[in-house]
Amino acid sequence: MLSYDEYKSKLWEICLKYPKKNSTTKYIRQWDRYYDEKEKIINLLDLTNVKTALDIGTGVGHLPYLLMKKNITVDTTLPLSLLDEPLYIESCNLIGITPKNLVIKSRTPLNLEKKYDLITAIGTTFDAQTSNFDWGYFFEDCFQYCNQIFIRSNSGKNTPPPPFKNHKWFYFLHYGNKWSIHLHKDKL
Repeated sequence: MLSYDEYKSKLWEICLKYPKKNSTTKYIRQWDRYYDEKEKIINLLDLTNVKTALDIGTGVGHLPYLLMKKNITVDTTLPLSLLDEPLYIESCNLIGITPKNLVIKSRTPLNLEKKYDLITAIGTTFDAQTSNFDWGYFFEDCFQYCNQIFIRSNSGKNTPPPPFKNHKWFYFLHYGNKWSIHLHKDKL
């Protein structure tokens, strides 16, 4: 596993191969914003019994890197449109992950191949595809595959509904037009 300094340095080398106008490079160029955000999220989560995780929309791999440093096995996904983008491929190869495609649509089951202790999605865009993304359905479907969910939206377009069924929000943070939610199956 790469040290923090090695990881940052090697990602920067990858980043320099691409023009600044490539919007993906911002996740490396603006290190303090994007990496630090993932580090803060890791510190918020209860990782005591987490051995496996699924990171939906893994981007350049900051969150999987941090989870792997805690000896958590991580599977990753990207939208089909990004799976062949060289910067994502190089960034993910750097830490030994190979994202798979995962399509998420409102009120459509995830049909994941296995179960995880944790599912994360940071900077979601799948919810922006419709004006009424069904978060209650999504959370309940996720809980068929995991014990803990952390979501941070990319926009405030579709905020989560009031508590669904008998569930209560374990953690909810709204900042700017973005929101975050942390749900733990055992604490609902």
